[in-house]
Amino acid sequence: MSGILAKYVAPSVGTIVGAIMLLSPIKAVWEIRKTKQLGEINPLPYPMTVVNCVSWVIYGAVAADPFIAPANILGIVAGLFFTMTALPHCTQKLQDIIQGIMVFSGCLFGILSMIGVFALDSKGIKQMWGAMSVAVVIIYYVIPLSTMIQVVRHRDASSIYLPLAVASIVNGGAWTVYGLAVQDVNLWGPNGFGAFTGCVQVALRLLFGAKKAREDVAHGRGQCEVMEIEHRPKVEHERQRSSVESLASWKQDDMSDSKALLPKASEQINTVQTEDGQGTKMKENMGANHRHSEV
Repeated sequence: MSGILAKYVAPSVGTIVGAIMLLSPIKAVWEIRKTKQLGEINPLPYPMTVVNCVSWVIYGAVAADPFIAPANILGIVAGLFFTMTALPHCTQKLQDIIQGIMVFSGCLFGILSMIGVFALDSKGIKQMWGAMSVAVVIIYYVIPLSTMIQVVRHRDASSIYLPLAVASIVNGGAWTVYGLAVQDVNLWGPNGFGAFTGCVQVALRLLFGAKKAREDVAHGRGQCEVMEIEHRPKVEHERQRSSVESLASWKQDDMSDSKALLPKASEQINTVQTEDGQGTKMKENMGANHRHSEV
């Protein structure tokens, strides 16, 4: 039973968790694709993912191990997609580094393949690609060490993503168990180191916590309060402005109505004056006729 767990269940768990870890940058990469900006994302792990997974696929092939290749084939595809998405938005310096990694690793794999074909037997080929895979994955695991040094120095573990650190423990532990079961030092050696680095990251996160995240939350609350205080006089000002505009509009409408009534009033006055003038003339004519009749 223990043999089944170690030789079949453990590598299956390692394959699933490893695939999840390899796909974990998808959200950040999709943000790069959407915004066309790199922001604060470091793209260098993406080409290293390709190099690491290619070396393990080759090692899985020469070692005739069916559990090694599947997750790493997925890692090659994901790493290439991540690299090609981020590359156009990198600075010239980062582009040169990424291109250098890809070209150098391609040349190195080509040279090692030629050495394996013409100079080594099957055992030597396995040892060569095993050493290559271990070297690459150690570099892959050493990268977080610089982050850990900064965590201890600043006593702030906000840069450590806890779920990913836990996944590193599970993934490294599963492959370590499998490596010990099949007696392959190329599997249990680097993966044991990876599980150890994951444990250190979890311990640092629990010890120091996310100081920066707490400060950001406090700063965000302070900003909300300031914005609310600043917003109050603006609201009062808008109300006063609205009242003044309403009063001005009412006066303007009143003046417009008055202007509209003026022509009508003038017309009525003219009509009255005309009628008065006609009445006066009629009276004068009647008076003249009366005097004429008397004569």
